[in-house]
Amino acid sequence: MPEIGTTATVIGPAARIKGEVSFEGPAHIMGTIEGSIRSTDLLHVGEGAACKANIEAGHIIVDGAVEGDLTGQERVELNAGARVKGDITAATLAVAAGASFSGHVRVGGSAGPGKPARPPGETPVAVVRAAAETLLSAPPQVRAGWVGPAKIATP
Repeated sequence: MPEIGTTATVIGPAARIKGEVSFEGPAHIMGTIEGSIRSTDLLHVGEGAACKANIEAGHIIVDGAVEGDLTGQERVELNAGARVKGDITAATLAVAAGASFSGHVRVGGSAGPGKPARPPGETPVAVVRAAAETLLSAPPQVRAGWVGPAKIATP
């Protein structure tokens, strides 16, 4: 949710919107949007919300369901109740235990707006094969911590 003292646009749980939606300032979506969503600020997809849309915003927080690509200029957060089907591009990404995600991810300085989450010619099979080859050449103490094709380190 936006910080106290700021004004946010709220799309209530009974709202059903189809088309292109844009916000200037923070927004909290609790209803259903189908199409595309853009914001220059914080965009929060609340618990119970359902978005079938590509979303671009400065900071995206997801507690509901999103089917579409997420592009966060600063940050994307998937909280425990998040269910996302689509690619994520963000400067930073936070994924809570319990979140569900299916898609490709591009995170970091090179993950600027307009860049695809998966570079052309880079297939998931090639990525997994390269990760497996790296793992097999790693010392035994490194291989002992391996849990699958991706491992997320927590601070």
